[in-house]
Amino acid sequence: MVEIQREEKQQLPKPEEKWVDIYPHHRLGDIVMLAALFGILGAKIFSNFEEENGWNDFLKDPFGNFFNGLTIYGGLLLGAAAVIWYAYRKKINIWHLGDAVAPALILAYAVGRMGCQTAGDGDWGILNSAYITEADGGVALAEPGDFQHTLDSNATYYIHEFHSLENVPHVYFKAPSFLPTKLVAETYAHNVNNEGAYIKGCQGDWCGQLPIPVFPTPLYEICMSLIIFGFLWAIRKRMSIPGSLLAVYVILVGVERFFIEKIRVNNKLHFLGIEATQATFISVGFVLFGILLYLLARRSYMRARN
Repeated sequence: MVEIQREEKQQLPKPEEKWVDIYPHHRLGDIVMLAALFGILGAKIFSNFEEENGWNDFLKDPFGNFFNGLTIYGGLLLGAAAVIWYAYRKKINIWHLGDAVAPALILAYAVGRMGCQTAGDGDWGILNSAYITEADGGVALAEPGDFQHTLDSNATYYIHEFHSLENVPHVYFKAPSFLPTKLVAETYAHNVNNEGAYIKGCQGDWCGQLPIPVFPTPLYEICMSLIIFGFLWAIRKRMSIPGSLLAVYVILVGVERFFIEKIRVNNKLHFLGIEATQATFISVGFVLFGILLYLLARRSYMRARN
């Protein structure tokens, strides 16, 4: 009863119309929702193109496969397009908006890769033939012939993944004594995809481990993303041209992904006589687009000053 009386006292005799200034930060909820919805949608669309049977699996079970495999570039591109469209409609300066979100985007990417590393969702690198996986999940140095023997012993798994044992990508790299072996040889025991061989003595649903360790590329991307974040954060106040921080972010993201794709396991595409992964093509596009973005931002800034 007391609350009702209090609300009645606050009511005006007549409704009043007021002009209220709405600033960009007031639109944050809308921007986040748009980025999330279109980001997930774009990530799924690009994932279906990247995977060999992506669209077939999705059409067979759309709901079951919707969150099974998402591609960061697809989410970034479609999510950015939706936010840019919204910002244009609401007369929000796109250059300033881009600079504001650039450090947060790369930090969020690092957090996402932490999930990939801990879950073992398949975003790992090529095989490291210097090591083999032991039955209990440990890693041991490979003796001569161990690599081929392990491939032959797990032929069903590797043929399913790479179509033939000859196509299995691998590099021999023994970790220096001062580096933990885990940095170059990860088995992803108990991975969420349940891939690989059975872990001896394991009980439960997630008892798979990779028979031959791989390079933990999600871990490398976490480190590189944090370095990029630190760099962007350090230079953010020195970039006087609106949009230039965003351009630097786009270039660095493209460079980072281009090099990590050299040791990542991914399906190859053919374009203009070039064989490379989808992410490699997109990463090159990011670098070129970032350069163009900087030139456009600089041109816009010079025009505004004159």
